[in-house]
Amino acid sequence: RNEIEYLNSEKDKHQSQNYQKRIDDFLKSISDSERKAQDLNEELSRLNTEWQDRLLRTTRETEETIRNNENEDHVKKIEQLLVDLDKKAKELDELKRRRNEIEREVSSETSDSKDAKIETSRKELEHINRKLQEALEEKNKMYDELTQSTRELLSINETVQRNAQEIARLTQELLIFRKELEQKDKIIYDLRIILEEKRQLLAELEATLREREAEAERLRNLIAEKDAQIRDLEAQLEEANRKPPTPEPIVIEEKVEAPIEITDDVDAMLAQYINIAGCPVPIKRLGGGYYYFGTKKIFAKILNGKLVVRVGGGYMNIEEFIKTYAEQELIKVNKRRANGLDIFTGKPIDETTNKSPKGGKSPSSKSPKYISGTNAPTQLTA
Repeated sequence: RNEIEYLNSEKDKHQSQNYQKRIDDFLKSISDSERKAQDLNEELSRLNTEWQDRLLRTTRETEETIRNNENEDHVKKIEQLLVDLDKKAKELDELKRRRNEIEREVSSETSDSKDAKIETSRKELEHINRKLQEALEEKNKMYDELTQSTRELLSINETVQRNAQEIARLTQELLIFRKELEQKDKIIYDLRIILEEKRQLLAELEATLREREAEAERLRNLIAEKDAQIRDLEAQLEEANRKPPTPEPIVIEEKVEAPIEITDDVDAMLAQYINIAGCPVPIKRLGGGYYYFGTKKIFAKILNGKLVVRVGGGYMNIEEFIKTYAEQELIKVNKRRANGLDIFTGKPIDETTNKSPKGGKSPSSKSPKYISGTNAPTQLTA
């Protein structure tokens, strides 16, 4: 019993440890999945915010650069400068032509009128030269402004081009990150599905564990009940093994009982056993496999070639049965005899005839026979 209890406890302990280990593993897996999903969400959120900020910042810088440089104004200014330069070139050509005409007029005049004409032409030529000089200076200034505007326009174009390239690169990177974001969203979705499956499996394991715990509790209660039954049986066995007090001899009449008629194999085997081994308790046949064993009504049959007696829900062989119940039945038989009762039925014996219902003789007709302990002979009677 102790070994069975130890094995059951070890089995319950081993099963509990296995279930607990599996539950711990699943909890750890669920925790790792949740942590990975949270890390992915944080990383995706950070990358999305970072690239949105970069794109917004670049867009703002581009717009600010375009507003500050004003490309259209520079183009218009350059076009106006080119028109002004063209006008100045025409004015210079006109001044040069006028100067040549004056020189030709002066050279064609007579010497008398040349001095006055030369003075007048000289003043005019000085005026024309000044205007020519001013026109040249203004033209050079316009060229400088045109050059500066052209350089600024080229610089703006380069900036716009770089910004366009940066925008294209950022757009491409944004597309890449969007694809990565979609992939990670899919991974998160798959992880959530796995997490849900793990949670369902965990719920099933917890339900199974509760069932196992309930089964273990039931088995423990059953073991406790069996232990109580074993203790009761041990107490009964100990009480049965105690040597009963020797009953005082009772004077009874000696009956002449006719041997039983052998009607079946059970009767034959029982008679053979009694003739060979002997039995201290009187046995009486009732029929159909039923007998009186002293005061106890029993059922006997042949099982696997052996004579057995039904005890409770099972069977006990005849030798073990007689060994177990002979002494207590003999005590009951002696008590019934002492009280003047029939040893089998427990009914009173007819005292008016001084005979038992079976027609026994009075005690004075025969010498008394004593039944004491387990040494009294017994035969199978009808």
